[in-house]
Amino acid sequence: MPELPQGVDPEIFEDLYNSIAGLGLCNVLHRPTDLWEMVQLVRNERAMVRGEIYRYDGLRDAYRAAGIARTIVQKLEGIRDRSGASIVALRKFLEKVEGTPKDSESLELMIAFITISQKGREAVARWIADPAGQAADAGGKIRAISGIVEGYRKALREWKPAPPPPSSPLDKESRPQLQPRFQPVEPPLSGPLLPTASPPAAAPVAPPAPAAAPVPVPAPAPAAPPGPAPRPAHPESKATLRPSESASPVTLILPRGVNPDILEDVRRVDQCRRIFEETHQEIEVWEVFCLVMLEAEATRTMLEKLLDLKQSGQQQAFIDGALQLFERLLKVRAQHGKFVRDLRAFLGALPIGTFGKETMEMALGFIIASPRGRDRAQLWLTDGNRYKQEAAGRLEDVISRTMNYQTALRMVVPG
Repeated sequence: MPELPQGVDPEIFEDLYNSIAGLGLCNVLHRPTDLWEMVQLVRNERAMVRGEIYRYDGLRDAYRAAGIARTIVQKLEGIRDRSGASIVALRKFLEKVEGTPKDSESLELMIAFITISQKGREAVARWIADPAGQAADAGGKIRAISGIVEGYRKALREWKPAPPPPSSPLDKESRPQLQPRFQPVEPPLSGPLLPTASPPAAAPVAPPAPAAAPVPVPAPAPAAPPGPAPRPAHPESKATLRPSESASPVTLILPRGVNPDILEDVRRVDQCRRIFEETHQEIEVWEVFCLVMLEAEATRTMLEKLLDLKQSGQQQAFIDGALQLFERLLKVRAQHGKFVRDLRAFLGALPIGTFGKETMEMALGFIIASPRGRDRAQLWLTDGNRYKQEAAGRLEDVISRTMNYQTALRMVVPG
């Protein structure tokens, strides 16, 4: 099985790889970014950044900086606001420290390595607070980190993360657990690793492609998040969609890997939640996912009837119908409630980044609404320690795809 060179940590290597790809994406967004900023964002929001890189890779020239991309820019601004001044001071300090790399690429990797951890950031605070007194200590650390940086530079030219599986692993009864995590690059890359910012386009007709980078953007996201197999489209239901509520997914440029049929299910989940908000029933997102995806035809029919009642002003009939829908949801809750509580606690302890509650609840919904997803999750709960790493990787995949569907939902149902 291919392995990274000795001394190269897989987690740090993959974060660096995705961070370099993220630099190219930020050039497309006209927000040039330093490597240290992107590394810190990736460490905290790994799946979000990776998912947006996949989305760009699928759209290329048609890519529109919408949805999650704005969140990335906002988070980068926050990182720069918090730490930008200390990085400026660090750069001035390093100019006088013996052993500091002279070429810009090694220097940027050096700064990213120093600031990647809390201990490193604390060291930076000491150095810039007392430059004269800390010069000797910093010099020793810089020389040690320089060797590490060179090892990672070499690895980034010769290795890359393996592409994600062609479809959701939660929809497969079995998946090889020993699939290589990294692949050799043939031939090894040459030239600069870090992309440079592209000059602004003269006319903003379409965003320019990012500057060429030796480290390629990761492979596109898999076809769909875990969920039931796509069902045949329902022409009659498409005809009843109200223009004010949605637009046909087929007419839109959707994020890479978004299946229009599953997006239609996600849209119905959103409609159900709005109905329950209006009638003040307390629900959980996973319950609605199960209702929509496991009882698709009955739920679709009830939803269309409820929307007609609401539009025609028949408020009492609308409330009565919503209560009937809620009774169906209570049966789902009784069937899966305890299992979901146990699974939520298990997933909450996994070593993944921090994501919004809405994203996590939708990801949980995708897992629970898939029979195979539930089966795999049941296996995780039988031996949490044994399956912890597998579950973390698969959950991040689901979260990444969930964010693609959140972006697509905002395109279909304007907020």
